[in-house]
Amino acid sequence: MEKNRKQIIICAAIVACVCVISVLITYNILQQKNHLTVELYYGTFDFSEYQNVESINKLAIIHDNDEKQGEYEMEIENTDKVETGIWKWNDDGYITLYQDDKAVANLVYMNGKYLFFDADVEIQKLKRISETAIVK
Repeated sequence: MEKNRKQIIICAAIVACVCVISVLITYNILQQKNHLTVELYYGTFDFSEYQNVESINKLAIIHDNDEKQGEYEMEIENTDKVETGIWKWNDDGYITLYQDDKAVANLVYMNGKYLFFDADVEIQKLKRISETAIVK
């Protein structure tokens, strides 16, 4: 009788441990799905040669890991102007920036540099930052 009681207690303890481990694993998986890695690409580029204007712009392209489109911000230095819009990856391997559903620029990665497709203006100091954002 005492032996059966010990076996029942041991089995109950094992079942409880398995349940706790299952709950922890499920919780961890759900937490990972609620955390997106947001990649922020930004760089500066100088349009002065191309436009005969002294203007250095800062471009930020913000997206989740596997997205093929997202938002961008373009800040023009020495002004309060910040242009925002949508960017999309194209099948031809470059990024198109849109404002108000109108394509405004194409970015292409060539020879280790991001260039404006139509203007050969290099985006300098391109950096990539990854941070984790919690999605609720």
